[in-house]
Amino acid sequence: MNFFLKLFLPLSLLAPGVFSQDVSPAEDNIAPYAYSERVFPDSLGHMRKEELFLRKKIKRASGNALAQSSLAGVLASQSQLTGDLSKMDEAEKFAKRSLENLPYYNFSARMVLAEVAEARHQFPEAIKIAEDVLKESKGNVSALNLLVTAKLGFGKPAEAARDADILITLVPEMTSYTFRALTRLAQGQNAEALSDFQEALKRESAGEKSSSAWLRMLMGRYYFRILDLETAKKYTDSSLKVMPDYHAALAQKGEIAVMMNNDEEAMKLYQKAYKERQEPPYLLAMADIHERRNEHRMAEKIRFKAEKIVRKEIETTPYGHYNELAQILINRGNSEESAQAVEAAQTNVTQRMNGESYFVLAQAFAFQGNIAEAKKAIDTAIATKETNFRWVQFRDNLK
Repeated sequence: MNFFLKLFLPLSLLAPGVFSQDVSPAEDNIAPYAYSERVFPDSLGHMRKEELFLRKKIKRASGNALAQSSLAGVLASQSQLTGDLSKMDEAEKFAKRSLENLPYYNFSARMVLAEVAEARHQFPEAIKIAEDVLKESKGNVSALNLLVTAKLGFGKPAEAARDADILITLVPEMTSYTFRALTRLAQGQNAEALSDFQEALKRESAGEKSSSAWLRMLMGRYYFRILDLETAKKYTDSSLKVMPDYHAALAQKGEIAVMMNNDEEAMKLYQKAYKERQEPPYLLAMADIHERRNEHRMAEKIRFKAEKIVRKEIETTPYGHYNELAQILINRGNSEESAQAVEAAQTNVTQRMNGESYFVLAQAFAFQGNIAEAKKAIDTAIATKETNFRWVQFRDNLK
């Protein structure tokens, strides 16, 4: 799931300088990456080799709980890296088998189950598992990592920040500082977040290629949300220098291109992002561009494709993304579907009580014509204090 790609507002609604108190870096080569490609192996290729090794090991000894737990962890990591949810389902299966064979002190298998719950947006369950693990395994880094991300997803950034503080005390590494930066952004503490991002860059090391690209993409996203498009582009380009096929950075660069009135470049970037990861929001972004070109049939064809993916996921798997369904219905603009859009957005809010979820809910209510409820929802989003120019402009343009 991609959580930064939302419906585009017309350029005429933008208000440059709204958040001009932030000072942007002036360097052209922002956050250069210091490590050679030869320093570490391809992470996905390495995971697949490890998967094959562990499968053979389990085949020889079906009751090997440690091998089962290790395989569950490798499969969960593969799922997170590739978006293949079948790998997450298989991870759950091996984690449960491991716990059957080794029910006590099997923290790694329990943490895989927490990761599965988080991937399914079952945040209370994920948080409970991680907290139970911490009671028995003090300072468990995996549990702390998950608590930060799950609490952010569930709309509890202050609690996530406390866990991030502990994490930094235990492991003062790049990812720890990146996590704390996210908790601070979610509370509107922009200066502190930027300080943590910069500290994360300083603590970067070889062998963390995907985390390095993710960090730079997040920094670009922050600058995008305060309408500093030039700096946003520089950090996003820096992310792509680390990982040229990183789908989230490709899509973010496409979003920046749209804001700079370069739909042709944006379309190429969204197409490349979608090739790397079949995320419905990338299709919606392409549909928007076709609409602006008056290519209405093509836009509707692409929306239908996105809707088919999302509805199938909701109907056949526990990973359904109701926010994406709401956005598709809003994007299509058929008033007869407005009640469905509101229902999907409300379901999403019960799963993810964060600012983005309330923003989607506000859009759904506005689409339905319920301006009073739209104002309540967007005010709830803005009350989180997270900086996002789209939320402010949406509120200002509600009539």
